[in-house]
Amino acid sequence: MAVFASALFESEQQVHEIRNALQTLLREGDADVAAERLFMAIEALAELGHPVADLCREATLDSMIVHGWDELAYEVARADSHGRTITAIGVDLSSAGDDTPGEDGTCEPCLETSFYSDHAFAFSTATRGEIVAGYSASSSEWAGAFETIDGTIRIEGLGELHAAALRLQAECRMGDNLDGADHDAMLVAAALIAVRVHQAMREMVLAYGLPRPMAMLVGSNESYPFFDAPVVATPEYVEHCLGDWDEPAEADVDEAAYGSLTDPRAHAHLELPEALEDDANEPAAEVVAFPATSPDYPVATEHDDETDGSDNSEAPVSTGALLRRNLREMAAEAPAEAPAEPEAKRSGMFSRFMRRAG
Repeated sequence: MAVFASALFESEQQVHEIRNALQTLLREGDADVAAERLFMAIEALAELGHPVADLCREATLDSMIVHGWDELAYEVARADSHGRTITAIGVDLSSAGDDTPGEDGTCEPCLETSFYSDHAFAFSTATRGEIVAGYSASSSEWAGAFETIDGTIRIEGLGELHAAALRLQAECRMGDNLDGADHDAMLVAAALIAVRVHQAMREMVLAYGLPRPMAMLVGSNESYPFFDAPVVATPEYVEHCLGDWDEPAEADVDEAAYGSLTDPRAHAHLELPEALEDDANEPAAEVVAFPATSPDYPVATEHDDETDGSDNSEAPVSTGALLRRNLREMAAEAPAEAPAEPEAKRSGMFSRFMRRAG
């Protein structure tokens, strides 16, 4: 039976509310703010000397690589061939994968890629708010109603943190480990992994587009801390990823160098080739939507979680804000506080976290 222990929070209810606050930020399109809030707890863990803090700091977006993005168009076309048009792609962190660390001691998160049609939910027209309303406390209206599911999208760069998170979950969730800092590290590591995957999918949508206007979701298949949230709704994708696209002058385009950044509108009307074999091993050239200079896609970001520290540097603009209908300014940083005694830190972390998350 799971037990409660914490060096940073006073009760299981506080931990539950923090998980809900982080998920709400993801659902509102504020993944960057969720990451910022998590780093409050990460720095507190660092002060306690917990090794997971360094692993969290190293798990940056620009250290991650996404595999399989250039296969999405082919997989969408394959799923379309069953008779229903795909209108959403879901990428779920899954507990069903092999959780055994490799020889290097790392274990990348297992991801499942699900392809949905409007038969499951009206993704083709649903707004972000309507998708969020489709979630329940532990499921969603479209749970299990995918047209097909596979492992198209894979991610690399979170292996050390994920291996640590799995070890902590195995020790803490069944009551074998009562160390409060370990329980906090379990939550923070798992939550940061979920947020990073969400951020990575958002950045890929912005940089490389989707096979056609559709929704994209990032969720959980029994993977702690069980976050589920839309990355982009179809109307947002049309407005922000297609409607504002500025066509570059022909002379300015180097297709060899920028092939992976082609206008996603070119793939808005993806058609299935007449002769598509179900057991084909390679994507057909006609439906590879994103010709890339490399088969692996580094996550394209305009910033990381830290600035360069120079006095004249400007605060980076979150690329995720492009997916917001109404751009909101991030809350001002709280003034620096004097180091707190352990009990003061424990009693104050929740209030500071929730105050800044509100």
